[in-house]
Amino acid sequence: QQIMEARDLPSVSVAVSKDSDVLWEEAFGWANLERRIPASPHTMYSLASISKPITATGLAVLIERGIVGLDLPVDEYLGIGRLRGFAGDAAHATVRRVLAHTAGLPLHYQFFYETEGYAPPTMDETIARYGIVTSVPGEEFQYSNIGFGILDYVIERASGSSYTDFMRREL
Repeated sequence: QQIMEARDLPSVSVAVSKDSDVLWEEAFGWANLERRIPASPHTMYSLASISKPITATGLAVLIERGIVGLDLPVDEYLGIGRLRGFAGDAAHATVRRVLAHTAGLPLHYQFFYETEGYAPPTMDETIARYGIVTSVPGEEFQYSNIGFGILDYVIERASGSSYTDFMRREL
């Protein structure tokens, strides 16, 4: 409670696990402050960039199994939406470089919320619109949210499962 008050947080959910078993879980505060809905251990929180190492771990499972090649162009795992080269060759945007934020992809981010009344575009459409290599792959670090969105999609396409189902099953 002290941490929540000091940081002006409406809620916190905590879980402790060992060997895939949840030993303790509890929530504190409000999932919806205005409506006075209490938080629970199942309250959904936005993880933002904290999810990137989780995505990388899921992708590592597919790489270890030989399903995804780390040094192959990421385009080999995409659908109809493909990367386009503006300042570099999109074929050099490998899975490894996307993971390392060195594929030449831009920062790009777009958030969609259920309450907005419209669905987000498909990943194929997002990649077709925004999957533009804006610098030469391998030459510089450029933090890229769209890159990790693309990796989420690679996980889906390579595993044959939704990202959520794959991550729950494998991690």
